[in-house]
Amino acid sequence: MCSALVSSPRICFLLTAVIMSEMVFEVSQLQQAVMSLVAVFYKYSGIEGDPSTLTKGELKIMLQNELGKLLGKASDKAAVDKIFNDLDTNKDGTVDFLEYIKLVGCCTMCCNECVMELVNQCQQTANSGPAERSFM
Repeated sequence: MCSALVSSPRICFLLTAVIMSEMVFEVSQLQQAVMSLVAVFYKYSGIEGDPSTLTKGELKIMLQNELGKLLGKASDKAAVDKIFNDLDTNKDGTVDFLEYIKLVGCCTMCCNECVMELVNQCQQTANSGPAERSFM
C-alpha cells in the first residue's frame, strides 16, 4: 500500500515539496521555475483519470487557467483540439509529462522571440539620432 502511494506522481511531488519547504536553503530562480512547471502539470493531471497524464478536458482547463492571456483562444474548441493533437505525439489520447514539456518549450520560445524583438527595437532606438526617433 505504501509503495503504491509513494509511487503516485502527486504524492511524490507533495512529499518533495514538504521536504524542500523544511530545508533551510535558498532555491534558485530556475529551480523555482522547474518546480512550478512540475506543480502545474500535477495540479491538473488526474482530475478525470490517470494522475500521470492530462486528458483533453484537463488540458483545456490548464490552458484557460495558466496560459489564457498568452494563448488567447484557449477556450476555443478547435484551438484546444489542435493544441491537444499537436502535443499528443504518441496518439494515446492523453498528454504525458514529456508532451506537456514540449508545450512549455514552445511557449518559452515564443516569449523569447518577443523579448528579442523588444531588445532589437530598443537597440535601434538607442542607435538612431534624436531626429530619427519617433514615439507613436
